[in-house]
Amino acid sequence: FVGTLELMPGFAFLMPDNKNMPFDIFIPNSALNGGKQNFSSEFRTPGHMALLRANEKLLDQRRGQTELSIAIANYAGVTPCVTICEMLDDKTGKALSKEDAMEYARKHNLVFIGGDEILEYWEDNH
Repeated sequence: FVGTLELMPGFAFLMPDNKNMPFDIFIPNSALNGGKQNFSSEFRTPGHMALLRANEKLLDQRRGQTELSIAIANYAGVTPCVTICEMLDDKTGKALSKEDAMEYARKHNLVFIGGDEILEYWEDNH
């Protein structure tokens, strides 16, 4: 891919110039290879992004990640169209634990909201 490489502490994003590739690519620092695109040995992706459709009754009917995401978008007053991604552990390549995700959020001054918090708000306000 050809595009703009945005360096961050610990990782980078490649924003492809080709509009037919509508996704930015996450690159761990260990795979940057001096900013060149030789990162295939570490780059992993499922190769697709699933389109998810929330249940019409949202959390009253189903309590999955799709419904949780749409509910929080509604509460935030934004268009209820979201992308769900899984955070991976840099060392194991497996799903990041909730505790590690919370620590990542704290380190990067991000808000971490657990599904249980969304459900509690839903039950109290819906």
